Amino acid sequence: MIKVAGLDGAIVGVGRKNNLDSLVYDYNKCVSVLMERMTREEAIEYMEKVLNVWQGIDTPIFIMRYSDG
Repeated sequence: MIKVAGLDGAIVGVGRKNNLDSLVYDYNKCVSVLMERMTREEAIEYMEKVLNVWQGIDTPIFIMRYSDG
């Protein structure tokens, strides 16, 4: 499984697709972890770059929690 350096604290589980496991990260937790060393704007900009990187079938999964209301 591919890990994103420095974001271990934002891992929320493991997802499975095509019989391969991928780490699952919480997007908002990622931003919070990154804000320990950069501004919120920089953290969001960094995450937008991370979201657009394809590392093959076991690329990590990023979730944004759904809230109904």
